[in-house]
Amino acid sequence: MSKRSKSENIYSLKGFSEVFRFTVIQNLKNKAVLLELCFVILVLILMTPLTYIMSSSGQKKATKEKETKLKDIGVEKLYIYDKTDMDIDIEEWGFGVAGLKAEVIKADEVKVEGEKDCLILIDKSEDGYNITMYYSDNTKLDTDKLQTLLDFASGVLDNKRMALAGLDYEKIALINKGTFSRKIEERDYISERDSIITDSKFESYVMSYVMIIFVVVTLVSTYILTSVSLEKTSKLAETVLSSVRPMALLAGKIIGTLSLILVAMLMGILGSYITRFIMENAMGADLSKVESAGVDFSIFFSFGVKGVIIQMIGLLLAFAIFGTLAGLMGSTVNKTEDIQSANGAVMVISFIGYIGAFVLAGQSNLHMLLGLVPPFSMFSAPILYLTGRMSLILLIASWAIQVVVLVAIMMLSARIYKGLLLSGNTIPGFKSIIKALKG
Repeated sequence: MSKRSKSENIYSLKGFSEVFRFTVIQNLKNKAVLLELCFVILVLILMTPLTYIMSSSGQKKATKEKETKLKDIGVEKLYIYDKTDMDIDIEEWGFGVAGLKAEVIKADEVKVEGEKDCLILIDKSEDGYNITMYYSDNTKLDTDKLQTLLDFASGVLDNKRMALAGLDYEKIALINKGTFSRKIEERDYISERDSIITDSKFESYVMSYVMIIFVVVTLVSTYILTSVSLEKTSKLAETVLSSVRPMALLAGKIIGTLSLILVAMLMGILGSYITRFIMENAMGADLSKVESAGVDFSIFFSFGVKGVIIQMIGLLLAFAIFGTLAGLMGSTVNKTEDIQSANGAVMVISFIGYIGAFVLAGQSNLHMLLGLVPPFSMFSAPILYLTGRMSLILLIASWAIQVVVLVAIMMLSARIYKGLLLSGNTIPGFKSIIKALKG
């Protein structure tokens, strides 16, 4: 047989359709696989309401603790004297929820005579707003605890000032970050100018997308590597390879597994979108606290049709790369107890991309690295583009680099996959791959 013939056989996909059908049918018959996929769907659907409930519960707990501290002060009557134009009514002050008897007053002069009474005076000077607390000379209150009451009043005043200025918490946080000076190229300026998503919202999107990719990659690696290694250890691979080309065997497993996981992911994401819609429109829930927690699993629908297409392309590339790598690693396993070791190598690479995307997302000067260099780009490039932090040209370049990586792994697999499946090596992992290449 000529070199040309051998080369054609190496990359042949003969038998792909049979392997694809077999993989899908076997996975559908596997109760453990179906349970895991159902679990993924339920997690995606229920994550938003569960996070909302936990966030609301935490907020209620903090409010309850604050109310308890206010009650412990022991104030019987609280007077609020506002000499400014803030016009905060008694409900806005919120002292009533803590069981305090509060009263907003207007007078030229107020004397605090009760032993457990106090007065909060709000006025304005050139330096800003001032809050002063007065209590009687013969007070029986613990004056150290009165600071809690003063801090509470200061918080209410700050919230009112922000509301009157038209500022929300996100804008205030942005202001508090200060001003940073740096030199910047024109293309970077254009990229930042076109960025219409705030940093905090961008980080929330990255966290959501990274979680989805990591879940997919974990499922892919586990299913494919386990399937390949079990076929090898049971000697089934020897029988299959008599009628199916090595690349067709690997590709059929990858695409077959992909179809099932994608269906599960899409069902989960669609369910998450429906859940959010019901919570916002039927229940009137404020989901901003959920988004800030980084668990917006309906992110695929957050950027319209273009967003769905861009994110799905990124998902498919990540799936193909890690799936091919997992299949290659699975072919190095000879004993079932070595499966975990081989899978660990794939998980380390995915974990680097997972953690790296988290860390680098908050560093705007490293977004180029994040978007172009695998494995980081697999976890973040689509979101960088959709939020205006990466141009379309750079996104295409990022995908091109990922395709090159995928092709390189596939060519490597074509050369050594059959040999590894039929070999009796006892070293699972990259050492077997290097040994096969040398051989």
